Amino acid sequence: MRVLNVVGSLRRGGGIEHLLLRMLGAIRALEQRPDWRAEGRAAPLQIEICYIGRREPELREPFAEIGVPVWRCRESFVPGVFARRFSAALRSRGSYDVIHTHNSNFGAPALRAARRLGVPVRLAHYHNLTSGHANDPMRRWMEKWLASQVLRHATGVCAVASGVLRARFGQAMLHDPRARVIPAAIELDGSWADDAARASMRTAARRELGIPADALVIGHVGRFVPQKNHAGLMEVAKRVFEREPLSQLLLVGDGPLRPDIERRTAALGISARCRFAGVRSDIAAMYAAMDVFVLPSREEGLGVVLIEAQAAGLPVVASRLATTDDAIAPVAQRWIRARDDVAGLAEALCSAIEFVRAGGAPLDALRSSARAFAARFTPAAAAGALLSAWGV
Repeated sequence: MRVLNVVGSLRRGGGIEHLLLRMLGAIRALEQRPDWRAEGRAAPLQIEICYIGRREPELREPFAEIGVPVWRCRESFVPGVFARRFSAALRSRGSYDVIHTHNSNFGAPALRAARRLGVPVRLAHYHNLTSGHANDPMRRWMEKWLASQVLRHATGVCAVASGVLRARFGQAMLHDPRARVIPAAIELDGSWADDAARASMRTAARRELGIPADALVIGHVGRFVPQKNHAGLMEVAKRVFEREPLSQLLLVGDGPLRPDIERRTAALGISARCRFAGVRSDIAAMYAAMDVFVLPSREEGLGVVLIEAQAAGLPVVASRLATTDDAIAPVAQRWIRARDDVAGLAEALCSAIEFVRAGGAPLDALRSSARAFAARFTPAAAAGALLSAWGV
């Protein structure tokens, strides 16, 4: 079987690119298992990646290491022009069994070309609620038209969560036989659920960050961009600090709005209780330093950090978005609030802090349920869903 994945770029910092790298790596691992050939599957699958961006593919080598070659088809903002270029590229490279686009509605031209060339499996994959482009009338019209073209030419429509399908195409899409949910592939090693390892990491991380051992730490992981709503989080934190004298806020990540948020903490008089950790490679240690996790975003795809926080056994407080229910274990959904409800989010955080402070069997049960929920999002689980979508 020959499979072509189409992506916008292959940047080192790209979330979709790394998600795909983890899923394809998991497929290569599955191909080595004895039961793979016993089930009559060919090994290895011929998997390729086509990128359409102008930048040099920074992840070419990591994909090559798992036997996935990378090639480029030059992008065009005119759908018909790109469809012709893509058709020519496919004809020159031979026949494919699967074309899987990962660029939302903008995969429509590639799907159109694949259909005309007789490719039997044509998948459109949606990783985010929106395409992240300017919300002007012309763009809205173009998005609507491209979405109609996706539905016309795709044999399958995939998303990281049912909420993404609903937000993109409406409630009826959930009942369309072409709809598929392919869970995010999240790498979690054993230390995330190892209480002894977490205790050691917690002590070391707090010492490094200057956080007292008895502090109740509210954690957040994310880029400093408007979608993450750091400005709203500062207002929430101020209210929590007034009620919880031992509470502190740990912010992991960086981005263009970080200087503004640092100034905002100073203006609110809460700088002494906020820790800006920057981008970290030891993310498990950062979660270990936290007691409660908060994500008051205005927009998310699935919210991978919510899954990570639950894998670390943390209660999570989050804004209600289209995908929130897909990303939070049912037992932990008691702390979901409207995204602009500052008072409600502050109340939810205080409630979660009190829940942690009380400890005991209820906290142990929540941690167990949250970790079991997070375990559904392993690379192996995502790879299995991906193979099913490909018809393997």
